Amino acid sequence: MTSPTLIGVLGFVSVVTFVGSHWLARKSGQNKFLGFLKTDWLQTTLQVIYFLGLPYLTLITGLLPARFLGLKGVELFIIPDLNRSISGIFGALFIQAGHILFIWLPDFGPMAFSSALLGGVFVVYLGFYLRAIRPARMTIYQAKMAIIFDVVHWAFYRAIIWFATGSIYLGFLGGLILIMLEYLLAGYWGKFSNTQQQQFLFRFGLGLLTSITFLFAPNLWFTLIFQGILVMVSQGMFKTVAQARITATS
Repeated sequence: MTSPTLIGVLGFVSVVTFVGSHWLARKSGQNKFLGFLKTDWLQTTLQVIYFLGLPYLTLITGLLPARFLGLKGVELFIIPDLNRSISGIFGALFIQAGHILFIWLPDFGPMAFSSALLGGVFVVYLGFYLRAIRPARMTIYQAKMAIIFDVVHWAFYRAIIWFATGSIYLGFLGGLILIMLEYLLAGYWGKFSNTQQQQFLFRFGLGLLTSITFLFAPNLWFTLIFQGILVMVSQGMFKTVAQARITATS
C-alpha cells in the first residue's frame, strides 16, 4: 500500500472515529454501560490519542513529512546530551531555538499581513455572529488544550490532501471539505444541542480563518498562536455581551 493511500485510509478512519465518538457520547447518556465514557480522565486520554496520536503516528513512521503539517523547523530539534552541565544544556537549546527562528523569518512578513487582514474579517464575523445568532454565555472550548486539538486536527486533514495532490491550495479546500463533512455527520448522529451547534459553527469560522493564514505562511506554530488569540478575544466578547444582557434585563 503506497503512502498516499495509507494516509488516505488514516484520514477516513479519523473522520469515522470523530463522528462515532459523538454518537457514542449521545448514547452514553442513555446507556448505563456506556456511562463510563463520560469520565474526565478517559475522555482526555482518548482525545490526546486521537487528535495528537494520529498525526504523530504519521510523522514517526515517515508517512507524512513534517512540512505538510506546517511543523517548520521541528527537524532541527535534537535533545541535548543530558550528561552535560545545566549551562551546556541550555546553551544547546538556545542555539537550536536560534536556528529555528532563522528558518521562521520568511514567514513573519506574510503572517503579519494575513493576520492583520483576517483580523479585520474576524471582527466583522464576530459582530455578525453576536448580532444574528445571539449566543448565550458560551464557552468555545471546555479546556485550553482543545485549541491545540482543533488546530492540529485541521492541519492533519489539510496535510493529507496536500501530500496526496502536491498542492497546498487543494489541501486547503480538501481539508475544509473533510472538516465540514465531519461536523455535519457528527451533528446529525450526535444530535447536537443548540449550544453545541453554536460552538461548532464558531469553531469552524475560527478554523477557516486560521487555515487561510496557513496559505500565506505554512507554519503551524503561527496558526496556533493566531487561533489562540482569536479564541481569547472571542471568549472575552461573549462574556461581556452576556453580562450586558443580564444587566439590561435586571
